[in-house]
Formats: sequence, C-alpha cells, structure tokens
Amino acid sequence: TCYKANQRYLKTIVFFLAVLGVLLVPSQTEAANLVTDGNMEQFGMNEWRNYGTPDLFEKNQAVVYEGTQSMHIVTNDPNSLSDRGGIQKVYTHGTAINVDAGKTYRFSYAYNVSIGRLYVFMGIGSSNVDFEGLAPMQHGTARGNWQVHSRIITIPHDFDEAKNDLRLMFTVRNGEAYVDNIVIEEITLSANHVVDGDMELPDLSQWRRYGQPDLFQKRADHTHEGGLSMY
Repeated sequence: TCYKANQRYLKTIVFFLAVLGVLLVPSQTEAANLVTDGNMEQFGMNEWRNYGTPDLFEKNQAVVYEGTQSMHIVTNDPNSLSDRGGIQKVYTHGTAINVDAGKTYRFSYAYNVSIGRLYVFMGIGSSNVDFEGLAPMQHGTARGNWQVHSRIITIPHDFDEAKNDLRLMFTVRNGEAYVDNIVIEEITLSANHVVDGDMELPDLSQWRRYGQPDLFQKRADHTHEGGLSMY
C-alpha cells in the first residue's frame, strides 16, 4: 500500500512538473516576412522586376546563402550600353509589400558581390531616392563570401496604406552579385539608453575621443546595421 501510494505521489509530481514546464517555456513565433519570394525559392521571376537595364538577372542554384536558390545580377557585359542595373519590388507591378504607417520593421538581406559594387535602398513612391533621405547602402566584394546587412526602418505616419507603394531596389554597378534572404519583418524596439549607440546621427556630438586616436569618424561604407558606423 505504501509503495502504491508513493507511486501515485511520484506520478502526481511528474505530471505537475510537466504542466509547469509547458507554462514556463515562452512561446516563440517568428515574425512574418512581408517580402514575397524574399528567399528566392519560388519558380520563375514573377515577384521581381528589373531595375534599370541589367545584362542579366535570374534565379541561380550554384551560389546560394540559404535554401536552393538566390538572385544573380550581372552588369559587366563589355558589349552592353549600360554599366548598372538590378532588381526591384514595385507596387505598380503587383508585388506590394504590406506595411503599416507608423510601425517599425527590420529590413535585412544576404549578399555576395563577386565584382563591382551592390547598391541597396528603399523608396516610397519613387525608385530613385531613399525614403529616409539616406544614400544607398554600398557593398563591395568580400572575397566571394556571403555577408548579411540589416536596417531598422519606421514607416512614416502619412504613408498611404491603400496605395502601399514601398519599394526595394538592389542594383549592381560594373559587376556581378548574388542576393538572398530578403526580409522585412515587424519588430518592437526596446529603449536604448546609449544616445547615438546606433551611430545614425550625422555628427560626433555624442562621442569624445579616448587617448590619441589618429582618426575617428562616421562612415557609410562599412556598417552592420543602419547607414553609419564609427571608424
């Protein structure tokens, strides 16, 4: 009788711990990627349009970051009249990105530049200028290695959600590049108590030199996230 009682007691403890474990494990859900075919896994090019006049833009299976395909862009054909071009997502071509006015998102992508430079920017109602007034992100060659870049954006409060004309542009100049895993996902920002910790202010007013560095300045050509870093 004592053994059976102890057995029931142990079963009760095991059941209680199991339920407690379920209650204590936080639910983890990935934010939806708002870029249709951002992973380049769809068959064909229906979700993408040319930007400018690239010599070639196609799905590629030889050089990929993740999955089985990436986007391959070429603009270094010596017989071509153009030295730049690429791909874009444009509302008018039926490839809308459904974002909401006033909300914050993380825009990220993987890239591999073989030759030349890759330029990346986001527009609203225009494919020629960044909606936040930033210069296009520039990415040079990285010895054939994949790199990942991300940027935090907040959609303006006067954004026309009915028209939904947010645009993405990836263009290559005098070269060849691969792009993969293009993601726009909604995020909630936590407070950063380090003023200009993201290095996005245009000046050095929030920083002081330590010791005698030969140089310290903001730069746009080597960043992990956003448009500027400290060099």
